Amino acid sequence: MRSNSLHQLGLNNLLPAGFLFDVDGVLLRGGSVIPAAQRALRKLLDRNDRFLFPVVFVTNAGSCQRHHKAQQLSHLFNQVLLSHSPLQLLKTFHDKCVLLSGQGPVMEIANTLGFQKVVSMEQLAEHHPLLDMVDHNRRPKLPVMIILFGEPIRWETNLQLLMDVLLTNGSPGHKYDTELSTQLPVLACNTDLMWMAEAPSPRFGHGMFMLCLESVYRKLTGRQLQYKELLGKPSLLTYQYAEHLLKKQNQNHDIKTIYVCTGVYNPHLPLTNTNGMMMVSHDDGDLALKPHLIEPCHIVEDVDAAVDLVLLEQNS
Repeated sequence: MRSNSLHQLGLNNLLPAGFLFDVDGVLLRGGSVIPAAQRALRKLLDRNDRFLFPVVFVTNAGSCQRHHKAQQLSHLFNQVLLSHSPLQLLKTFHDKCVLLSGQGPVMEIANTLGFQKVVSMEQLAEHHPLLDMVDHNRRPKLPVMIILFGEPIRWETNLQLLMDVLLTNGSPGHKYDTELSTQLPVLACNTDLMWMAEAPSPRFGHGMFMLCLESVYRKLTGRQLQYKELLGKPSLLTYQYAEHLLKKQNQNHDIKTIYVCTGVYNPHLPLTNTNGMMMVSHDDGDLALKPHLIEPCHIVEDVDAAVDLVLLEQNS
């Protein structure tokens, strides 16, 4: 049975439920909307084109502002959760000097998220090593934390500068100390090794850059690079933040059931090796998920079929 709308199903007494839609590969492929996504979302709208359920769109994209990504999703500004969105919750770091790695308007994004003192890779490269450190007025702020927003354009430059900061405890004008007892906190958004664009084969993602960074750090120090937080799918903090957004849409009332529509599962492969998406451990198992927690309840052809299945369940 295929359903065309909530009204045709007679869903007059909807259970408190919410939807999390994976954007990448489910609703969009690159910059193109997947046709099944258009059909699916229409079934969740009322006659005034408003969602009848709380809905959040989750994407590991992070090099753009949320409202720019939302333009691809029918201008649903408040319902798009990017990989860096949960950084708003880490208020204890908002007044610290933070070094940013990534591409696009990362400084503007960081400011929007609440970070008040930010240093870009370009600024760091400009100030070191040619900066006159005797002139205190020109002395740059020293970063006490690193945020990896996404894969940079020039990987080799960012790898070099990140090592300069990590191995000097935030003082890149000094020599490396590979035996530091402490490590600067590192926050990383989006751990995807690869992602699907319009190209026939997957492209390298931020997770691949992170693996390069970890490999260099381990080679130089003999230790594993530690992360303070990993954000983006499938991190716990990201889904907790998504749940917060759903509850906010529901006038802060609890939501009994949350339906997660994601496209990372391949039924022809073992669950623990699904497209490399759920296996990003980054050395120390930060994202090692228990199989029973990520076992899908249903596997269907596309998001349109997924919405049909949910609507039938809600009406049963």
